[in-house]
Amino acid sequence: MGYCAKFGWMSANRLQFNAAKTEFLWLVPPRRRHQLLPDHLVVGSVQVAPVASARDLGVYLDSNMMKTHVTRLVSSCFGILRQIRSIRRSLPRSTLTMLISCFIMSKLDYCNVALVDLTRCDLDRLQSVINAAARLTVGAQHYDHISPLLVDLH
Repeated sequence: MGYCAKFGWMSANRLQFNAAKTEFLWLVPPRRRHQLLPDHLVVGSVQVAPVASARDLGVYLDSNMMKTHVTRLVSSCFGILRQIRSIRRSLPRSTLTMLISCFIMSKLDYCNVALVDLTRCDLDRLQSVINAAARLTVGAQHYDHISPLLVDLH
């Protein structure tokens, strides 16, 4: 499909191309980067430079096996856990469990198929979020063993 055909289809379907928001990402191993085209692509009349990570449907894609996505996901979840921790004494356990389920577990479950084949290190980072959420739910300390808590909450 040529350049004009793509933009013709977009206008026929009442879509508008926004070159300022256009990104592209090279997903190649480091040993193949020397074979890449020049540093930019021309889309319409705009030159678009490659980015280190691109977001699509809330998932950050990068050439480092989803490192950007995992980092942002873990950071976001721990931020939410800190906010919930500040009000946990005012909430019954059922409400606390519901908040953690809605705000933390739903974030971890969203597009989890993209997390297939993560490294053990990245999986451990995601597991640390689940462990912290479980400890917050039952009011356990950091040094308490997590396995019985996870079994109880499951």
